[in-house]
Order: sequence, then structure tokens, then C-alpha cells
Amino acid sequence: MTPAIRIIKAPPVTAANPLILEKERQILAVAIKVAEASGYVTPERVDSCADKLREISQRFGTRTPEQLASEISKRMSSRAGANALIAHADLDYDRIMELLEG
Repeated sequence: MTPAIRIIKAPPVTAANPLILEKERQILAVAIKVAEASGYVTPERVDSCADKLREISQRFGTRTPEQLASEISKRMSSRAGANALIAHADLDYDRIMELLEG
């Protein structure tokens, strides 16, 4: 299971949840890697990415890793996904996948 999918599948963050610190550490680690892949790291960019990961975790936390991987694959091969890849051509697709797969 990739780090990104582990974050998405982690239980919701609550004060009573003993995994809260680990989930936040993982979110921050992935956010930093994504920011590094873009070519420059700023606190704002890392915070923005971490916020997006938290939002995704809340929206898609009930899906299985296989369902998430399938949906990501479909979106990446769609026209919108292709346009997004072209728009961010400075990011190397293979490098992003390596970072997400851990």
C-alpha cells in the first residue's frame, strides 16, 4: 500500500485517536515530498498540499486501496488527467509515482 493511500485510509483524526500524531507525520512527509518534486519548497506549498491530503482522507476514507488505485488510474488516463500532466510538465511522472509509492 502506498504512503498516500495509507494516509487516505487512516481513521478520521480525533483527539481520542492514538494514531493522530502518526497520521499527521505521514501527511507532512508526503506533502514535503510533493513540494520537493515541484522544484521548490515553501511553507505555504507544504501546508496547501497537507490540507489537500487531509481533505482527500476525509472524502475517500471509506474506499478500499484497490478502489482508490483504480480511480486514480482512471483519472490519470482521462483527458483532464492528461491536460494536468501537460500543464505540469516540469514534474517528472515517474518521479512522482516513485515518491507516492514510497
